[in-house]
This record gives sequence, structure tokens and C-alpha cells, in this order.
Amino acid sequence: MVKFKTNLQVIRNEILELQSQVQKDSYYKSIPSIQKREKTGGYYFHATDDIPEVRKLFFDYIKKLDLSFEAVVARKITEIFVAKHNRKEDEFYADLLSHLLKNKLESEENLVLAIASRGKSTRNHNLENALIKAKSSFFKKNSPLTADNVIKVDEYKRSWPPRPIFKSKRD
Repeated sequence: MVKFKTNLQVIRNEILELQSQVQKDSYYKSIPSIQKREKTGGYYFHATDDIPEVRKLFFDYIKKLDLSFEAVVARKITEIFVAKHNRKEDEFYADLLSHLLKNKLESEENLVLAIASRGKSTRNHNLENALIKAKSSFFKKNSPLTADNVIKVDEYKRSWPPRPIFKSKRD
């Protein structure tokens, strides 16, 4: 999870411009992965599909941003995966996402998550399950009266700028 301390629309516009530069550059235009993505809905940056030169270009852009980063790192331990997640990838993924969200429900800031598709794990109902788990963890520690956020869950589409999936907003 990345928290940008700069206006999100400014960042989106800069990324769109950077993507446009990559698409128009004659060197990058010849790259099959970029050509393929242009044919299937437009070019967007991708951590593993882009060539090293494009990843470096985006990495240099990210370095100049004022941001903070948070992550949940996990590995599947068979006994826990079976007992807690019923051998289901979507339950495992929802559990991981819930750990990122649970402490964000009391924030006074908007929370907008753009989550990349990961097979069947990022379907809308799985993201809603992550939110339910996060709320449950939050309410175990806090009175329901302290959490007055409104959460919106929306479908994810592969486009830039991404539409919010979870948006937390205090009334």
C-alpha cells in the first residue's frame, strides 16, 4: 500500500504523460509486450511485463514522489492455508488485504485502493470479504461508535487512472 503525499490527480496526470512518452518512443514501440498491451486496451506500466529500461524509467519517477509504503508479506504454510483459508487462494488473498485495511478504518483521510488483478483472487466479492475481515478486526479493538467511515467497494477495471476499489471517507 502506497500513501501519496501529493495530490493524486497530479500523479495520475504525470503517469499518463510518462505512459504516452513510452508509447510514442520509437525504441519502445518495437517491444512486443508493449505492442500487445496497446492492442488489448492501451499501454500501462507493469512491474514484471515491462523491459528493464521501462521499469527503470518508472522507478526513477517513483523515487521523486513524496510517499510512504506499507506491505503485508506472507507465505503459505500448508497447515494454516488448509485450516484458516480452506485451501482457497481468494480467502488467503482477502485475509492479507484485510491486514492492510484494518488499521485504516479510523483514518480521517480518504482511502483509495487500486488493486491489480490477480487471477480470481481480486474479484469484487473477495475484496468485499477483505473489507469485512478488516472491519471485524477493527471492531474487536474499537467501539463501533469510533468508526464512522463509509466504505465504497467498486469493480476494478484495467485502466489508468484506476477506479477506486475501497474508498474510506469520514462523514
